[in-house]
Amino acid sequence: MKSFTEFMEEVEFTTPESAPLALPAPNPATIVGTPYSFYERKLKPWKANKSETLQFWRTITPNIPLAVKPIDSSHKGTTIQEDGIRVTGSKEFIATVISRLKDLLMYEGDKTKLVIDYRQNAKSLKPGNKDSYLFYVNVKNRT
Repeated sequence: MKSFTEFMEEVEFTTPESAPLALPAPNPATIVGTPYSFYERKLKPWKANKSETLQFWRTITPNIPLAVKPIDSSHKGTTIQEDGIRVTGSKEFIATVISRLKDLLMYEGDKTKLVIDYRQNAKSLKPGNKDSYLFYVNVKNRT
């Protein structure tokens, strides 16, 4: 698996005027055998550890313009592999987080729309569970 340092050396964080963010290509050295799989080989997904992630978070330039790729208007099904944000927790926590995401509001317009889901977590209805909420937002092209 590629180290975080190697990942950071390969990825150039850019603004929308230049090229989009580039993710590193899979390294053949990360392919491992999977005896119980239909496939002969399986790629091991890239993952940074906590200290690497904190280093990246602390050193990334603040207020980089959003680089959202809208979901195609004809897309059906899950959006788990699309650009989007998920925030979970108390109503107060969600409000404080989304108050920092107001740049996304510019995507609600004639060409794109925000797909928003804000609701109480069904698990919070069970006795003894915390009252918690879910907030999701994606950008989708209009037809």
